[in-house]
Amino acid sequence: MRLEDLFQLIWKNLWKRKSRTIFTMVGVIIGCVAIFTIVSLGNGFKKYITDQLSSVFDTSVVSISPAIPPSSFGAPSTADEKKLKTKLNEKTLKELKSYPFVKYIVPKLNDYGDIEYKKISTASSITAMPMKDLSKDNKLAAGRFAVDGKDECVLGYKIALMLLGHKPTDKIDEGEIDNILRKTIKLKITKEGTISDTEVSNKDNEKVINLTVVGIAKESTLDDFIVKTPLKVLEDVQKWKTQDSENNDKKTYNSIDVVLKDINKIDEAEKILKKDGYQINSFKEMQKSIGTLLDGVKLVLAALGGISLLVAAFGITNTMNMAIYERKKEIGVMKVIGGSVKDIKKIFVGEACTIGLLGGVIGIALGFIVNFLINVVMNLYMKNTISTASIKIASASFGLIIFILIFSALIGFISGILPATKAAKLDVISSIKDE
Repeated sequence: MRLEDLFQLIWKNLWKRKSRTIFTMVGVIIGCVAIFTIVSLGNGFKKYITDQLSSVFDTSVVSISPAIPPSSFGAPSTADEKKLKTKLNEKTLKELKSYPFVKYIVPKLNDYGDIEYKKISTASSITAMPMKDLSKDNKLAAGRFAVDGKDECVLGYKIALMLLGHKPTDKIDEGEIDNILRKTIKLKITKEGTISDTEVSNKDNEKVINLTVVGIAKESTLDDFIVKTPLKVLEDVQKWKTQDSENNDKKTYNSIDVVLKDINKIDEAEKILKKDGYQINSFKEMQKSIGTLLDGVKLVLAALGGISLLVAAFGITNTMNMAIYERKKEIGVMKVIGGSVKDIKKIFVGEACTIGLLGGVIGIALGFIVNFLINVVMNLYMKNTISTASIKIASASFGLIIFILIFSALIGFISGILPATKAAKLDVISSIKDE
């Protein structure tokens, strides 16, 4: 049988019983739309999360923190554990500066305390670092960066709002934020395990530092509630906290940011740093973790959507079986006039594949419509709530389209094998006689 004749016969047989063909196809369409929409949402949401993180995190920075050996309750027992950098000190800084891929490094000290201005007090994270490094790749909303060695600070935008008597969610007039510049604030830090309330705390357990506000950071998820100071401020606090311990003269850091010369060599840099015993954190590591998590969720949801395609497969099989009983005479006549077993199988498998493939094509078309509506609704919602730029939360890929076309056709093929085999085995005489 010629291929052209086969296609014509398949198309004729399918639309001879339009209602049955359409209702059988509906199951395939629903399954394809479900998978298309779920995977599109997963793709779009993954890209949205990545873009949001990219706007917050610097992709050229690898953050290093003190490593914690697996046997942290005892001495390191293996060669790899002995290589781990459990302390970040001046020796660490020299080692990091020697790597050829390092542009510069930013050692950091972190603490937590109360910030007071006039009658307003709020808790805040304190981060100390070399100010000359901070000013290299950053800009401020107001003022200037602090000078290294001086008791100055740069306030997070939300901290500045609260000290001026506003709520963190308030929108203020441009320039009002400048009112706190050049003002003096009090930073109160207590030793671990003590109470920060000035009325009940022991003065020996509390250190008060007067800081001059010289800058306000731009609005940022990471920096809004942080006060940044020169290293000297928290180095003095560190010495005060450890004055009675053996480590009083040993300067250590809570973390070190390694800024790379070439962002494209981040994989190579991370590999070398890990090999040398450094515990690293980077945007790329976070991106991989989030991507793996979202891919897992997307796979599970797509599998649930695939259940409807499985149900549709049974529908196609049932439709083909019914067609056999209705077309016994036709099958018998085909055999009488020279139709082979292969020809009969091709017809029934072809009809099943056509139902699956057409369902896939229509499902993809409807999927694009659903994606468009989702994106329109999400953009309207986002603009009414947080006034953000246009986003595409449902995004289909070329690979997804090809997958659905192949998968839907495959479902039809598998569903048509059993009925086709059954039709090919029908006895010619009994088929014509029964009719």
